[in-house]
Amino acid sequence: MDTPALHTHNAVTAYRSILLLLAGMLVFAALVPLISAQAEEPAGVSDWPQFRANQWNTGTSLTEAPDTNELYWVFEAPPNPSLPWGFYSSAAIIDHIVYIGCGNGYLYALDEASGAVIWEFVVDDYAPDFPYPVLSSPAVDEDRGVIYFAADGLYAIDMDEGTLRWKFDTGYWYEWWSSPSFDEDTVYIGSGSANLYAIDADSGSQKWVFETGEREYNPLTGEEVNKEAGGAISATAAIGPERVYIVDWDENLYALDKDDGELIFIQGFEDTIPGTNTPIEWGPIDMAAGKGMASVTLDLENNMLFLGDTAGTVWGMSMNPDDNGFDDDGDGKIDNEGKVIWEYETGDAITASAALYEGTLYVGSWDMNMYAFDPVSSALKWQQPIDGVPWGGQTAADGKVFVTTAWFDGNGNPYGYVYAFDAETGNEIWSMRVDNYIFAHATPYNDKLIVGEFTGMHLAAFGMGGPKPDLYVADLTVSDETSGGERIIYTTLGNKPNTVLSSPFEVQILVDDKVKYNESFAALAPGDLSAANVKLDMGGGSHDIEVRIVQRPTGWYHIEETNFGNNEESLTIGGVGEVATSPPVMLVMGAIAGVGVAWLAARFGVITGAK
Repeated sequence: MDTPALHTHNAVTAYRSILLLLAGMLVFAALVPLISAQAEEPAGVSDWPQFRANQWNTGTSLTEAPDTNELYWVFEAPPNPSLPWGFYSSAAIIDHIVYIGCGNGYLYALDEASGAVIWEFVVDDYAPDFPYPVLSSPAVDEDRGVIYFAADGLYAIDMDEGTLRWKFDTGYWYEWWSSPSFDEDTVYIGSGSANLYAIDADSGSQKWVFETGEREYNPLTGEEVNKEAGGAISATAAIGPERVYIVDWDENLYALDKDDGELIFIQGFEDTIPGTNTPIEWGPIDMAAGKGMASVTLDLENNMLFLGDTAGTVWGMSMNPDDNGFDDDGDGKIDNEGKVIWEYETGDAITASAALYEGTLYVGSWDMNMYAFDPVSSALKWQQPIDGVPWGGQTAADGKVFVTTAWFDGNGNPYGYVYAFDAETGNEIWSMRVDNYIFAHATPYNDKLIVGEFTGMHLAAFGMGGPKPDLYVADLTVSDETSGGERIIYTTLGNKPNTVLSSPFEVQILVDDKVKYNESFAALAPGDLSAANVKLDMGGGSHDIEVRIVQRPTGWYHIEETNFGNNEESLTIGGVGEVATSPPVMLVMGAIAGVGVAWLAARFGVITGAK
């Protein structure tokens, strides 16, 4: 640590301070064009408007994606004590704004560059004793300026103001998982009431509804369909040129006419533990909720669709029906089955939606493996082990496939991983462990990867060269000695503007290398200031005063460093040329010139004790 020079507060110092402050303002003004130039959208950035990126549920984008697990920013949402759920929702991103739902009952609009909140919307009938969590992923209709998401109904929110446009009542008490998808002037949403709704995007009125609970048996086998789930829908509809495809909790796939909801074909799948006839039961991570969780992925080029089931089979099927010529359910109509082209058995259940990227199909299985297939032939291109089960689906961009997992250790403690694999070879590029389940898929965008944790309240952006929590000591001063022989040490802390919300940290004030003050702070938001002061009877003589900010690794992003930024300052008092000042002048400067200019001035040595 550098030894600071001592300054006396005379007219020369005051004049120097004013000059440096003005110089700092000029430097900041000169940087504005550079900052604006850096903010221009780079080539290759592609928006991610809805769950799985598009209405075909491919989970892929043309955007750039990060090559490292370096933390870019972290947003921490306030928890609801009655229902401490975090982020099950995956992010939708349009024009550098992140839209995401949270278990605390809010839909957030965040700045993609910093994670700062632009606006927030709380769902109707929200109550502290039982909040309605937002688990549905939002869909952003940029043409209409509307965001759709499900909670206690289907909401349409103004994307600029965060205000309600309209709300559709699905007739079910709460829509847990299904996310809306849209195409042209229609929004499709699945319901726990065993219905798929087609809603007019402008008015919020119902166009048609299809009930999934009509079928009593599997048309492929003639066996009764497991009706315990009642045909509820937690998957997201895939929208093709002519048809809408949806899966229900009874493990049935339905293809419906887009215009009127008429059934085109039905395909039944197994609902048993792989290799047995044992029905899927509730497991350590709510396996019952995984029934019919995977959404259909469409391959328009090859006219195929792909889906995994809870028996662990990946299915490659035609988007068109395979007419068997039979009236399977006796209603006087011929029920067409789906045409199976290939199937591949993994070692355990599949709840994650497949990603289709540059001629390869990527599927994660609960056998803790990641698979890459040829979508037409089902030939296995590569297979890689992963730690935990992939719940929320794979995504791909910029030559990389991203996988999130959830699992628990030997003591039952949750954890999860974020993986980045080379899309062509399957080689691991990077990974990141967190101490909470990750149920949401990761959203790549503008050289960042944005993903949240469910059993925690953090949403993180990973990316190269991004801002980190950058706390600093804005001011360190000591009062004159009082009549009682006491002095007050004033310390002003700051967090640089436009960085990230800091993690919990400690502030230590030392006198002659002995800790006289040690206080923990929960966080310090970007651009904020905080004070840490202590009154001490130090006696006469010379004393070395030092303040330190210590940030420790957290369970979320496992940063190994303990210090960030300009977070240590010191000065010496006593003897000839004693330094003694009034309470922090930085607070006044901050009010006048802003935190950014105040920090710049401090760095140039305006404040006593600055480096």
